[in-house]
Amino acid sequence: MKKAKEFDIHTNQEWIEEYGFNAENRPIIKVNPNEVPKKFIRLIPYVEKWGIPCDLKRGDFFDKQPQKDIDEFAKVIQEFEEEINEWLDVELNQEFDNVIEAAWQFMYMMKAYSET
Repeated sequence: MKKAKEFDIHTNQEWIEEYGFNAENRPIIKVNPNEVPKKFIRLIPYVEKWGIPCDLKRGDFFDKQPQKDIDEFAKVIQEFEEEINEWLDVELNQEFDNVIEAAWQFMYMMKAYSET
């Protein structure tokens, strides 16, 4: 795998194939349940699976998932969409350093949900 240099410009496919911005190199996401409202606890496995911050890695991950898994993810999150967005509106409108990690993680999951 090649190492990218600062300000390198490549196609998405080059970043994925040559520089490792792919599903296999996605981060391991662990959500602290103490930071999550109780009504969203059951969503933690979805956040840990789908809440990938990098657009390229997330896109590659989506491309490698069975459609039935994507459909299940979308169906479950749709049920909570409005409530999650209300919670994130409050959490993410604080001083940057005061935002809890779980809010960022849920935000990335919601980004993935919007891409379903």
